[in-house]
Amino acid sequence: PVETWYHRIADQHIEYVTIKTADTKLSLSPNHLLPLINCDQVQSMSSNGLGQLVNHHSKFASRATVGQCVIVHQNGQFVAAPIERVDRETKEGIYSPITSQGTLVVDGVHVSCFTTLENHWAQHTLHSFIMEMYRVFERFTGVTAADMNEFMDIPVPMKIAMSLANLIMPESMY
Repeated sequence: PVETWYHRIADQHIEYVTIKTADTKLSLSPNHLLPLINCDQVQSMSSNGLGQLVNHHSKFASRATVGQCVIVHQNGQFVAAPIERVDRETKEGIYSPITSQGTLVVDGVHVSCFTTLENHWAQHTLHSFIMEMYRVFERFTGVTAADMNEFMDIPVPMKIAMSLANLIMPESMY
């Protein structure tokens, strides 16, 4: 289930990266993370192997190239699917749900929930900590993370955490 949202803005126009495989088409913001792998690495995988791929091979969508593979959900299992085309297009609306697992399947493609910092593991760890802080805050105030997202784009604690993460792990490290 969705725990919170980074973005949920219906009327904003942004440039998206559209990734097409033989059977799927997915549009993401350029800084959205998804596993981009060498197609020879894996054809199908267990859920355990999937977690490792997401942690170690997630890159910004803007880095996707023809010939790399994305992970798709087909016939009840996750398999590698070669990217056949990468386009850019402007679309209206930006939505970025965050799940407790830090991943979700969008249009049949397995993606990270995260953006901004090109490190899925670091963001998922940070998000888990922040959600625990929200739960503590909720116990004292009754205000939930979902309530906070009703009146702000990116919750302030997330903005602060992402700034700190960029200081701790500068882009040059990955």
